[in-house]
Amino acid sequence: MYRQLQRVPYKLLISGFWPKEMRKLKSAFNPYQDLNVLVQNFVKTAVVKKLLLMILILASAQLVSAQKVDSIYFHLYTDSLKKGFYNYINIDGKMTDGTWLPLDSNHIRLTCNTGYFRGNDLFLDSSYKADFVTVRASLRNNPSVWKEVTIYIRKRGFDEPLKTNQEILDEYRNRATKPKRNGN
Repeated sequence: MYRQLQRVPYKLLISGFWPKEMRKLKSAFNPYQDLNVLVQNFVKTAVVKKLLLMILILASAQLVSAQKVDSIYFHLYTDSLKKGFYNYINIDGKMTDGTWLPLDSNHIRLTCNTGYFRGNDLFLDSSYKADFVTVRASLRNNPSVWKEVTIYIRKRGFDEPLKTNQEILDEYRNRATKPKRNGN
């Protein structure tokens, strides 16, 4: 029997296309046939799972890449910048699907006519004399999308005294004791 099995080409043994007599010889010769079938089925399902996972990843990557920044907007926290301090410049991007994305220095390139940027923070030297600065933001991956804004610099100093706790409480009590109007 073993000699008959040796005469069959190896490709026929692997592929399973061989006569019935030879199959009987194979089962007699290979005691792990059930294990081989189990392993082959596992490999087939693992390959199918990998293919489905790859298709899912490619489809999701296509959807993510479709969402791009359509336009950028400045949303400043204050109406004026302060000299000698870091001033945060908040910039948001409107995506093609209508959602908003906060943009940082990884997404945008910030330039200004004075001072320097550290991330989204603009530092203005205290000796700067002009009344405003011009800030320009452009997308790093698409420089044709840009926005420029003029931001004024605070003129009043910081020498105003802060109110004490007692002054704040007195103002609150005075507001609470005022009679309310009924709309007449």
